[in-house]
Amino acid sequence: MNLHRLVSMAILVLTFLLTARMEVVAQTSTNGQFQILSLQPIFDPIAGSNAYVITWNAATGRVNNVTYTDSLGAPRQNLVGFFPTYRPATMTATDYPSAGITQRFYQVKANIRPSVIMSLVLDRSSDMLVYGETEILIPAVTNFISLFNNMTDYAAQVSFSSAASVDVPMEQPFITNIQNAALALDFGGYSCVDQGLTNALAQNNTVTTLPGQNVVKVIVLFTDGLANTFNYVFNCGPRNISYLDGLFDPATGNSASSDCTIPAMLSSIDPFTGTIISNAVSSTSCVAMHNEAENRAERIAYLARSQGNTIFCIGLGNPSAPGECNGAFPVLNPTFLEEIANTADSPTYNPSQPSGLSVIATNAAQLNAAVQSLALQVFSQ
Repeated sequence: MNLHRLVSMAILVLTFLLTARMEVVAQTSTNGQFQILSLQPIFDPIAGSNAYVITWNAATGRVNNVTYTDSLGAPRQNLVGFFPTYRPATMTATDYPSAGITQRFYQVKANIRPSVIMSLVLDRSSDMLVYGETEILIPAVTNFISLFNNMTDYAAQVSFSSAASVDVPMEQPFITNIQNAALALDFGGYSCVDQGLTNALAQNNTVTTLPGQNVVKVIVLFTDGLANTFNYVFNCGPRNISYLDGLFDPATGNSASSDCTIPAMLSSIDPFTGTIISNAVSSTSCVAMHNEAENRAERIAYLARSQGNTIFCIGLGNPSAPGECNGAFPVLNPTFLEEIANTADSPTYNPSQPSGLSVIATNAAQLNAAVQSLALQVFSQ
């Protein structure tokens, strides 16, 4: 039996009575690498109740699950799941049993997780500067990427504004390069989300997987939740067009309108069928251009999910902040991100495709919590 399987099977069970007497029953692992160290009763003055703190040796690089039951014959309930980085030696979880419970059985185990093929897609548009999201984005990205394994996972970083770029191509190892690339991001320009997702899908497709290999493919989108620019083919070739009629080189993001004609009406695309609807979008309508930018991004997301990619979205900012188009279009559109991630509460939810996660974070604390939750979701695929 290999070491990974031994670690995953290493389970230590503690039983205690929620009275003055506490009994501990333990099953120790044969390799000694995964052990519960203590079970400490405390009184939480904020919650105003008794609690129990479980401390254990962290199984790094794995999801550490804490479960409990009040009877050995009853099903176990999840208390919490943690995915530690490669640094901490120990971890803790706190439980608040209801009054009247006389005994509880805890179990902590580290699940074997799949290898991950992941593209981070980072929004570097000027809106990220206006609303201050850059101050919380970079630390969150550096923390998030450190949760992964340089030796068993693959990762790439893509970023976008008026155009998208591959900052770190899919590689292994990747943690240091992505952290440095995130620190070096230059913010400004519009939000061409569809090009960011297009590059991410292309990066994920560079990794060849074997039949039966335990692997998950994910795209993680960090954005202010606004799409206002999209890729379109004009008489002068492909350009990214903003809702203000600006044309940009898709490769560089530089202004590129020479010899280009912008028709009064542009074609639209159905996100789910790919059907082109001619002369459906007024190029002078702010709302229509925003809607089409979302359609184009949702089309790429649909294609990515149809190829087995799960998409996770973290929206940075306040959904109630003043929007574009004289306030008619939200700066952060939660519904748009739900549709990109194909969450169960999305109005366009497709049960035949992978369902991801979409969360909104308005400050650093919420973003750190979202990053931990997202990592757990990734490793639970």
